[in-house]
Amino acid sequence: MTFAIGKIVLVVIGILIALLINNWNEDRRQEKRKKEVTQSLILELNDVLCYTRDQVDLMDNKIEPFSKILNEWKTYGPEATLDKQVILILSLIVISS
Repeated sequence: MTFAIGKIVLVVIGILIALLINNWNEDRRQEKRKKEVTQSLILELNDVLCYTRDQVDLMDNKIEPFSKILNEWKTYGPEATLDKQVILILSLIVISS
């Protein structure tokens, strides 16, 4: 009888050890996945940040020319010659592209 109880205890201990190892492995896999996702998000956010900075720089570079053209438009207004109006409109188109 004690032999059977000893076997049962050994089997239970073996099962508990296997569960502990399995949980440890699963935790390790989840931690690795978290790191991968975090690194991927950081890279993607850096890309978005660089793109956004580039777009801001691009817009900053267009503000001054737009302001000059608009001021010129205000100066000449509707009284400007057709040639001058076309030049101002084309200038706006070129800057906006």
